Amino acid sequence: MTTTDEALGSLFHELIRLHHKKMSEIFAKHGLYAAQPHLLRILWEQDGRSQNDFVEKLHLQPATISNILKRMDNSGLVRREKDSQDHRITRVYLTEKGHSVKTECKAAFETIKKRWFKGFTVEEKILLKRLLLQMCQNLSGDDYSVCNI
Repeated sequence: MTTTDEALGSLFHELIRLHHKKMSEIFAKHGLYAAQPHLLRILWEQDGRSQNDFVEKLHLQPATISNILKRMDNSGLVRREKDSQDHRITRVYLTEKGHSVKTECKAAFETIKKRWFKGFTVEEKILLKRLLLQMCQNLSGDDYSVCNI
């Protein structure tokens, strides 16, 4: 591994750490933690999804999704119900509180995006996207679905 590779690896690690820290700070102001805003965004697109939908969309373990949803259920953001046709499936629905944080969360996502790309030209963003997709594909092996953004 070259010095440049090591520096890029360290920089990428620091970028991920900073991203996570800033996301946590912004969403904590709204009482949201970890992956909760991402689950809410999925439900805002289509309410009543199954827990397995979150596993597939977020590429997290079922137990992880279950724990996140339990915390969201306890805080009144969502409610979970057994599917009326197949009782093995648990569906997740937004509550009034889950709907009410939508505007604030969307604004927070926009704030974060603006900070990421401050000072970037359109061309630089396009190049960065291409490079990040290549990195994603390099790491995902044959599973290109994780890079389908």
